[in-house]
Amino acid sequence: MNKIQSKQYIYIFVLTILMASVFLTSCSVSNDNRKVNIIALSGPTGIGFGYMNNKISNGELTDYNLEIATSPDQATAALVNGSVDIASVPSNVAAILYNKGVDLQVITINAGNVLTLVQRTGAEPITSFTELNEKEVFTTGQGATPEAIIQHLSNKENIELDLEFVPDPTEIIAKFKQGTADYAILPQPAATNAIMQEGENGQPLATFVQNIADTWSKYYPDTPIATGVMVAKTDFVNNHREMFDKFLTEYKQSVEWMIDPINIDKAAQYIVDMKIIPSLPIAKQALPNSGVVFVEKQNMKEQLEQFYKILLDFKAPIIGGKLPDNDFYFI
Repeated sequence: MNKIQSKQYIYIFVLTILMASVFLTSCSVSNDNRKVNIIALSGPTGIGFGYMNNKISNGELTDYNLEIATSPDQATAALVNGSVDIASVPSNVAAILYNKGVDLQVITINAGNVLTLVQRTGAEPITSFTELNEKEVFTTGQGATPEAIIQHLSNKENIELDLEFVPDPTEIIAKFKQGTADYAILPQPAATNAIMQEGENGQPLATFVQNIADTWSKYYPDTPIATGVMVAKTDFVNNHREMFDKFLTEYKQSVEWMIDPINIDKAAQYIVDMKIIPSLPIAKQALPNSGVVFVEKQNMKEQLEQFYKILLDFKAPIIGGKLPDNDFYFI
């Protein structure tokens, strides 16, 4: 090897070392300065963030940007366009996105059963889901898990529902007040909100009829409803593992704190602060029935696989045409 070649090799070697050093330094700076971008929904998945959101608001936690969305479409769009690292979405939407090639993993089930059947005070009284046959029923969650559950159960019960979808539960409450809706299947905490609103002559605006899980458990006693999940972009999990693990620990602590009965007063206030529920009395009443859960790892995988198989057998497109493979689950 001549001197020129030797100098060239030395130059290439040194340049390689420098480039690697710059790359590692930039990664280190990025990790130090980067915040975790999260989007949750205004409902049970947002409720689970209450304790954590309070710490973000008062400056105790500075590593997170948390947005509370009013529609699953906002969370879906944020995942697809890459503007968030972690998102709460309906469980069937997570499967659809994964089956379409969106690079994500499901990390927790964060909402179990959240659906409640209510009727407007003064409507023809009913006592069960089955009595909705041939009645107009208002609900939310078109294209998401709630619609899949309602359609599947109406099929099982051999009844026909005239389903009317609205984007926001507050629209159904407004229809109750106007007398233009009699029956609704509402997610919590909106169902409790409707029941605690004042109607005519000082009576409750609406009354409780049935928890939808009661009908579900008739057919699937060993498979709980999994309405919502938390997903993370796979590149975030792999490339920012320390940040991801820290988030998961703090989110789990937040959920456990929010659903602990001893914290009900403060937890209810945090929900009001997040504008998920309009008043403290409603928040205190709704919280124990909100369906907030934290199910992870193997238990999450087993529960979701069973739930997805039920939906797949009923209508395959509801979960994107097939069961997600093992890479879908963060275990």
